[in-house]
Amino acid sequence: LEIKIKDHFISIDREPIAAASLAQVHKARLQNGEDVALKIQRPDIKETIEADIMVMKQIARSLEKHSANAKAFQPMRIVESFEQSIQEELQFLKEIEHMERFAKNFKDNEDIYVPKVYRELSSDRLICMEYIEGIKISEVEKLKALDIDCKMVAKVGVDLYMEQVLEHGFFHADPHPGNLFVLPDRDQICFLDYGMMGTLLPKDKELLS
Repeated sequence: LEIKIKDHFISIDREPIAAASLAQVHKARLQNGEDVALKIQRPDIKETIEADIMVMKQIARSLEKHSANAKAFQPMRIVESFEQSIQEELQFLKEIEHMERFAKNFKDNEDIYVPKVYRELSSDRLICMEYIEGIKISEVEKLKALDIDCKMVAKVGVDLYMEQVLEHGFFHADPHPGNLFVLPDRDQICFLDYGMMGTLLPKDKELLS
């Protein structure tokens, strides 16, 4: 970012609160006292992925050449599809655009919360966003302990997903429990990690409906 850290941050935790193959997340506090999450891309991960995909393509070509059974599954197309998906995940500025578009789509829906993004403290390898305190939707006992109706959470979650797919044609493509939080203080659901998003054309929305 070419900034002095102390001009913007009071602290940045050295231990990550979450870690995945492409990036890890650290909690931090801004000078204005707000808690944020820093999603930081791993060093040299792009080069590592490119090398791995090159090997995968060599294997896929070999399979297509020497095995009729394997060729029927179109391994090269599978690798190319994976390559496109993971390259998009590496573009953090694109992820920020996804978050902003998602927030705009749901600006009038009180059942969902989208974290605030700090563009001035983000780049193509770093996302600075609002830190979310919540409970994973899979942590049923914690939800019940707070007298949260799990059936209602499920209904709201499905309704929100149907709205993404059938109304907006722009949907979260990685909705595992680690990316879906219940916010007890707000009675809202929050989607996290907008690196993979799906889109639908109007005719596809009609067919699905």
